[in-house]
Amino acid sequence: MVVISDGVYEGLPLEGVRYPSPDHMSGWWLTTDEYNGDISSLKTVHFTHIVKYRPEVAIYMALPPGYRFMLGGEQEHVWFDEEVANDK
Repeated sequence: MVVISDGVYEGLPLEGVRYPSPDHMSGWWLTTDEYNGDISSLKTVHFTHIVKYRPEVAIYMALPPGYRFMLGGEQEHVWFDEEVANDK
């Protein structure tokens, strides 16, 4: 399961962050500029839906907890965030 904001399925540039999580969740949160900070606006969806609508994101889903990525247009950036990796 993956947490997403509005705009992910629509192909907007996005930021992904993978938090340590329980086994039933992947830990991935994918947000776009459409996300207003209100966590009640986020949706939990199955990984297969992400691959269907955003196949270019699939390669990042294997990254372990603590990783972040930004993806949009010609822009791609991937990095490790120690603070996220240690988040409980």
